[in-house]
Amino acid sequence: MSGSRNGAEDGSRNRCRARVLAAAQWLLAVVFVTAGVPKLLSLEDFALAVYNYRLLPSALVGATAVVLPGVEAVAGLALLSRRWRSAAVWIMVGLCGVFTVASATAIARGLNIECGCFGVLIRRKVGYAFLAQNIGLLALALYCAVSTPRLAVAPAPSGPPEHDEKGSRPPVART
Repeated sequence: MSGSRNGAEDGSRNRCRARVLAAAQWLLAVVFVTAGVPKLLSLEDFALAVYNYRLLPSALVGATAVVLPGVEAVAGLALLSRRWRSAAVWIMVGLCGVFTVASATAIARGLNIECGCFGVLIRRKVGYAFLAQNIGLLALALYCAVSTPRLAVAPAPSGPPEHDEKGSRPPVART
């Protein structure tokens, strides 16, 4: 009787973990889509925010301002797709890492700038509370990344099959 009890507890724990993971994934998806779309609608404002961090050469600011919001929005949407979930969450880990480092360097250099995170939707100054938020978002993305099952991909066949399902040899092409 105790064996079935432990199995039931394990099942309950697994369901709880699955719900926590799903909630974390949805939260990340909402944050990334909500961050990416307003920037796409106001590229000039976002380009200024990117420039203000003073991390990129001027020649790369415009391209970054165009590409980054699209990557954020697509990663957020892809996180909701079972097929792309693992890739999306690892992209988010990378982005959160970059955002955290950019915020930390802005603080260390004493820059008094707006983060640009949600475009013109929400304006926030870069500071310690903001850095803590980025670290929390990075931790959440890492949790999702290590907890998200990867879809199994069958290895490619190394050559022609010896036999088909019926046990006969495949036809050989003659030249």
